[in-house]
Amino acid sequence: MAKLRDSEEIGKNILADVIKNPPIQDRETVFRYSHERRLEKAPRTVRNFNQTKGNRPAVFARLTGNRTNATLLIMIFVFCVFLSIINRMVSDKNVYKLEGNSLAVSAMRYEGNTFVVIKKQAETADAYTGAVDVAVSPEKRSSSSEESPIFTSRIYFMPEANEEFRISAPLEIEYALILMQTETERVVIKTKTE
Repeated sequence: MAKLRDSEEIGKNILADVIKNPPIQDRETVFRYSHERRLEKAPRTVRNFNQTKGNRPAVFARLTGNRTNATLLIMIFVFCVFLSIINRMVSDKNVYKLEGNSLAVSAMRYEGNTFVVIKKQAETADAYTGAVDVAVSPEKRSSSSEESPIFTSRIYFMPEANEEFRISAPLEIEYALILMQTETERVVIKTKTE
């Protein structure tokens, strides 16, 4: 108990001394770091970089500063142009328009059936909504004289911006003809099933 009282007494004395003689805060902090001395020991590239601080070359100048960088930049640019051309050719191939709606149509075969997937995206606020008649049939070859079977269905476009419809036709079709028709407009789509 006596030790506790002694430590409390010592703490009070230290606190009273700090209150009577506060630490000096008006002194300036002294740093012992010299940027110039540090640069003297640095590699030459670091010294050159610090000397051209005000007039550093622009990003394009850095990218084309030597032959390797310039060649790489040109190859990246050509590759991006090539990808955009391929993307435009492929993406527009299976996109069709029907009364203000963009339709992406694909078909696949599975166990004797053909499944048609129609993805609708409304392009405008007043795009068509309502019933759409869909007919799926094999593409008629000129050599065959028999009549092709036709499977029909009806789907309904709602006012939502994006919709997806799946139609199952009980036919195994390699090349499908898909007719989509509203009261005023029709689209005929030829596609190869996957």
